[in-house]
Amino acid sequence: MDTPLRTERLLLRPPRAADAEALTTEAHREPYLWRLLIDRMHQRRGIGRQVLDLLVEECRAWGDQSLMVSWADGPGSPRPFYEAYGFVPTGDIVDEEIEARLLID
Repeated sequence: MDTPLRTERLLLRPPRAADAEALTTEAHREPYLWRLLIDRMHQRRGIGRQVLDLLVEECRAWGDQSLMVSWADGPGSPRPFYEAYGFVPTGDIVDEEIEARLLID
């Protein structure tokens, strides 16, 4: 993996309820959400959306105009979650995952 140029990381409580990290690297000049984990006991409570809201605000504060993510399709895929939030597939497949972009206004 490239050396991060900038990293935003959020840890939400209760302990280990959520962990998210977005970073920029030489290869990914746009912030790339490479980890969003919501503890199984805390899912379906809107925490994932709140985490994305916070990450988008951080990106906006840095002057970023988009946030990237990728996912693998199949059972349990996060695709519906990301698309409902506003991520749109770019048409690119990276490491066998669908890449998507959220435009930040």
